Amino acid sequence: MNNALTQLGDAAKLYLTAQTGLPPDLIDLMQELGEHDELIAALRDPRVRTLMKDRETVRGLAAFIQQAAESAVGPQVPAPDAPVHDGPTA
Repeated sequence: MNNALTQLGDAAKLYLTAQTGLPPDLIDLMQELGEHDELIAALRDPRVRTLMKDRETVRGLAAFIQQAAESAVGPQVPAPDAPVHDGPTA
């Protein structure tokens, strides 16, 4: 039964990827976000949407989220196949 549900979920992701052009990891992220009503409500707030149009605000929010994650679970470990960057590029 679990295997069938997993296969159904995988098929749904493939369908959404084909229909929307979004990568599977972004679809996974959207599913995770959808499970948190408070977060969805905040993201739907017109004031928040206006703030998200400002590049510096988004950079600050991204840095805040990454700092919170690092504080909670430690530094990010790159995936074995992920390229390693020594610093900012261009």
